[in-house]
Amino acid sequence: MNPKILIDVFEAVLKKFPAAPVEEAKTLLRAEIVKRHYDLQDEAFVEKLIEDEENPLETDFMEAFQYYVSGLNLDGNALREFLKTDEGLRALALTFLANVESSIDQIYNTMIARQFSES
Repeated sequence: MNPKILIDVFEAVLKKFPAAPVEEAKTLLRAEIVKRHYDLQDEAFVEKLIEDEENPLETDFMEAFQYYVSGLNLDGNALREFLKTDEGLRALALTFLANVESSIDQIYNTMIARQFSES
């Protein structure tokens, strides 16, 4: 998969976290994308998700990251400082990719379910 597709979406999402160093976060995300070896079908699904007016990649990420942060009891200044750390950047990138992969899995599952329901 061309990492640029996901990195552009991730960069837009990072605007909601002004304390996070954007370039460092993008570099980390790029490295994680390369490790995962997405295929062309995954890339097509991601493009479809990006075109969705409901913006599921962003909304699902925001929900998941808020849930993650709530478990750490971080708010205000503590959250801003956390986002500047390697752990915070890693949490942003990995939560984003986990949601991307979950969305891809949902599409696959829907396609499989449709195929079985038609037979």
